[in-house]
Amino acid sequence: MAIISRIRKYSVVAVSFIAFAIVAFVLSDLLGGQGGLFSGANNRYVGTMAGEWISTVDFENAVRMETARSQTQEQQAREIVWNSMLFEKVFLPECERLGITITEEEAEKMVQGDSIFIHPSIRQQFTDPKTNKFDKARVIETLQQLGKSVESTYRWQVYEEGLRKDRKRAKLENMMRMSNYVTKAEAEREHENENTKADVKYVHIPFASIPDSTLVKQIKDADLQDFLNKNPKKFKAQESRSIEYIAIDVKPTKEDSTKFSDELRELAKEFAKTDNDSLFAATNSETPEQYGFKTPREIPAEVFRKYPALIKGGIYGPILDGKVFKVVKVTDTKKDSTNFVVRASHILFKADKGANEETKAKARKEAEEILAKIKGGENFEEMAKKYGSDGTASVGGDLGWFGKGQMVAPFEAAAFNAPEGLVPNLVVTDFGYHILKVTHAKTNIQYKIATINKTLEPSDATVERATAEARSIKEKNSSVEELRAFVKKNPKYILKKAEKMNVYTANLDNIQNTKDVTRWAFGEDAQVNKLSEPIDIKDQNVVIVAGLTVKVEKDEATINAFREELKAEVLKQIKTQKITAKLDLKAKTLEDIAKKYGKEAVTGEAKDVTLSKGDINNFGFNPISVGKAMGLKAGKRSDIIVDDAGIFILEGVKATPANKIADYTQQKNKIKQAKLGMASYQVQEAIKKAKKVEDFRYKFY
Repeated sequence: MAIISRIRKYSVVAVSFIAFAIVAFVLSDLLGGQGGLFSGANNRYVGTMAGEWISTVDFENAVRMETARSQTQEQQAREIVWNSMLFEKVFLPECERLGITITEEEAEKMVQGDSIFIHPSIRQQFTDPKTNKFDKARVIETLQQLGKSVESTYRWQVYEEGLRKDRKRAKLENMMRMSNYVTKAEAEREHENENTKADVKYVHIPFASIPDSTLVKQIKDADLQDFLNKNPKKFKAQESRSIEYIAIDVKPTKEDSTKFSDELRELAKEFAKTDNDSLFAATNSETPEQYGFKTPREIPAEVFRKYPALIKGGIYGPILDGKVFKVVKVTDTKKDSTNFVVRASHILFKADKGANEETKAKARKEAEEILAKIKGGENFEEMAKKYGSDGTASVGGDLGWFGKGQMVAPFEAAAFNAPEGLVPNLVVTDFGYHILKVTHAKTNIQYKIATINKTLEPSDATVERATAEARSIKEKNSSVEELRAFVKKNPKYILKKAEKMNVYTANLDNIQNTKDVTRWAFGEDAQVNKLSEPIDIKDQNVVIVAGLTVKVEKDEATINAFREELKAEVLKQIKTQKITAKLDLKAKTLEDIAKKYGKEAVTGEAKDVTLSKGDINNFGFNPISVGKAMGLKAGKRSDIIVDDAGIFILEGVKATPANKIADYTQQKNKIKQAKLGMASYQVQEAIKKAKKVEDFRYKFY
């Protein structure tokens, strides 16, 4: 029961993410699915759970099996496998220790029972999408079909075992929820914090009134160390690294673009000749798209911008859709008698319902003048960019395709009833006056399309040139100081910083998937002030050269670990001394104190100050000042109060104690809900700490 005691210390329950891991681990295939190492003791293990080391070999084998079985990406498979192991080795034994079991009757009801006992996963998989109701008959039908296949029967048994484990997890969660309670004393304190009020007068001198620039040069490392020595409990470091780096973009060259265009054109020719369109598209696409009928709204807008009419058998493209080039083949068409869409552009001159007559008249006049210019030959799109007053202005007024019920009635009627081209009259709606152009008249045609998706990537030669450039920078500069000097002499490069990276840092600025940089920074070979070898972030087309500037180990309390925080604290001390030296505490009134100090001092009166708010007249977070305010008697003045935002001197005006109430149910419920909001995380961390769970995956992935 030792673990239960630790869990209760952290509040209530459950590891809800485990539920997904268990079900996902066995369900996806059944119902529709088909590193570098470090030296040292941990280089063969991805983690440890309940005293058991998880080897990289075992973990990778499990990940490969999960990836092959469920067709998930490696990163997702690693999470599924890790969470499944975590449940099996850590949480499930605790359920068994506590006697949490699932009876056969209960297991049956999770699958075939009434709405109370049905497992959420079963409910999700067997809910009728039309009625949004659980269909028990479909479950029974599925179970009857299982006997026809030994493999399907086995998979279902594995799936049901996963449901049992998840129900045990839910029982553990509910048991811990039942152990959660709020005392009357807690509820009374909550009531008093919200309803005990104080009115105070104040003089406030913000720290910001003294510029940092005038003082920061005075601060020495000795000052930082002195503050750190006097406040050791205030600073407890987490393991982190800080780096400075150059990112060299690997952009496709003109030659790469030409070669890519030629390849796409050849591919389009082959696409036109093939008989098996869907297979050809899937085989030649980087990201295959579902083959089938689509409405014009589901087809990339660039297709219709470039090709006004699509016909059966036509090949369209390459066209650029975002960052992806597409070649589209229309293999069939059909009409849907109920699903009509239209494509239009507009220029809006705003004059909503609440506008006065003068505003409306002005908007109408301007709209009529621009409409006349367009009729006279001016370009509609250019006029839309210049005069449009909504979000479509930047795209020439293009609204894209839309169906019935998506636009206000007058606009919809005009668009659906007009032929292709400029509508000769203004369209009036509650938003104002619209110049309307129908770019594609209403249609109910749907297109069966096969799509090839390709991304223009730099060639191997281009990548190698960028890598060679990065390698040259590394060879010319052996330290961070030299890299900084190099960048100053070569303005084409930008030196960026990443402060206090943790082991899970996966992105640098706007560069995604930079775990290779993180692994280098936390590796034993990385030394402060030394540079990395070029690191190729392949899927982002970037090569990085990084230098380690700060290395902080867990629980380390050094100046480098907390330099900025220490500097801020020492600055506060210096400013406090300067402000205090100028204050005349013998002045008769707070106004006199402020006047003698200078214009930076602010006076006022704060009403209804409470402990639950934590600030005085929105001067920032002022917990110390608020606490002092609650204890001041009328007419009494406080000493100097040094707070997060600056210096306060308070004078009591009135104190209003909280009223006594008989029923604290509302306060109890409020506190309980707040605790429950953190329950899953707190319990998860408590159990993992008790079972000594350590995750070293960051060293490998």
